[in-house]
Amino acid sequence: MATKSLLVTPTAWFTVKTSDVERQSKVFLNICTDDCIPEPPKRTDDTLNAVSTAAAETGEIGDYYLPIILSNLRDDQDKSGKQCQVVDCILNPIVRRLAERMTKYRNMILEIVLDTADSQFSWNLSREIVFPNNMRSKGKLMPRQVTIPTSSSPILITPEFQEITEGGYYRMEIDVPKLDKNSYQRTMLDVEEMRVLLKSDSLYELDVIIDVKNGKGIAIDEASAKWHKNMGKIIIRAPLLA
Repeated sequence: MATKSLLVTPTAWFTVKTSDVERQSKVFLNICTDDCIPEPPKRTDDTLNAVSTAAAETGEIGDYYLPIILSNLRDDQDKSGKQCQVVDCILNPIVRRLAERMTKYRNMILEIVLDTADSQFSWNLSREIVFPNNMRSKGKLMPRQVTIPTSSSPILITPEFQEITEGGYYRMEIDVPKLDKNSYQRTMLDVEEMRVLLKSDSLYELDVIIDVKNGKGIAIDEASAKWHKNMGKIIIRAPLLA
């Protein structure tokens, strides 16, 4: 895998205090951000909430992943003068924006950070964590060189879409102006009762929980989907479930 070296200057977000259960040693995790860290996959809020709920119930996050860089360990002292260890956990700033409006997502992010630290440092961190008051970072966050993977894969666009429910029918209009005949042949569209998934090779990706007024979903056996080339849209239409 190709990599590149970048200078990151982390911005403090918050600090987590926990301990390594096996070594009985205190650990501080500085959760911080920097634009150099790759973004996680783009998902709608509804999808992220669904992933976060599944993570809380089963521990599984499907195909979602979180790019994260961990610093080297450094020794420090807690406020009572006892030895502790500190590590900076650097995420893309978009993770903070998502977590600040979705509590379940924030909880999932914390679990991923703890799992990553466990794996990298052979820890068994306690999940009984504390957020020290008024502590955005344990010690000063310093600029550092990091190596991150580069990808030759294109960045997929999350298309805009509109939803309309009227007369017992549901309609979704997905804006795909860059779609052409060749890319259409490599487009996957999956319409479920409460969900629509679209992936078009090198162009678009959408995974959304549909908003229906009846709360029951749509009749997929009677659903239709058509690409309107001149309009630059894919239009899905289906009756609402009774």
